[in-house]
Amino acid sequence: PQGVFEHTVKVRPSDAGRQTMYRSFKRNLLNICETASKSGVRTILCTIGNNLRNWTPYASLHKRDLSAEDLEKWNGYFTAGVDAQDHWDGDTANWVRQALDYYTEAEKIDACYADLQFRLGECRWLLGEYDEARSAFTRARDYDGFAIRADSIINEIIRECTARHEGTMVADIEDLFIRTSDNGIMGGGVFYDY
Repeated sequence: PQGVFEHTVKVRPSDAGRQTMYRSFKRNLLNICETASKSGVRTILCTIGNNLRNWTPYASLHKRDLSAEDLEKWNGYFTAGVDAQDHWDGDTANWVRQALDYYTEAEKIDACYADLQFRLGECRWLLGEYDEARSAFTRARDYDGFAIRADSIINEIIRECTARHEGTMVADIEDLFIRTSDNGIMGGGVFYDY
C-alpha cells in the first residue's frame, strides 16, 4: 500500500496545513455540540481507536531544520538499526537490543521520523517494555506524514468538546480498546484490519 500514497501531500504535525485541520475540526465539532445543546439534544461523541501495533506509517518526514551532516549521521544509525532488525542472528534479545541502540542514536538526532518511532515500538514490544512501546507506536501514528488516522490531538479535541457542553458525553472508545488490547497497545486483537 505504500506506493499508493507516493504522490499525496505529506504534512508534519507542526505544519500549518495540519494545524488548520485541527482548528477546523475543533470549530466544527464545537458548533455541532452547541447546536445540539441549544436544541436540547443529548450528544455522544466517540474517541477513535487505531491499530498502532500493526499499522506501519505511510509517510515519514524528517524535521525541517535537519542539517545535511545530521541527516547523514541519522541515515547511518537508522540503516544499521534496520539491518540489525532484518538480519537477526537467532538470538532475539541480542538483535533487538542492537537495533534499539542504533535507533536510539538516530532518535537523538531526529525523533520526528514516523518509521523510526514505529521500529522503536517494535523493539520495545519484543523486549516486553510495553509502556515505552505504546509511546513509540503512538508517536509513529502522530508523526505519520499522511494523516489518515485520528491522532492524539483529534482525540483530545473530542474529549475537550465533550467537557465544554452540557448534555454532551464521551464514549472513550480509544481508552476501551487500550484496556482490552494485548499489553495495552491497540493492534490486531481489536482490529480486523489496519
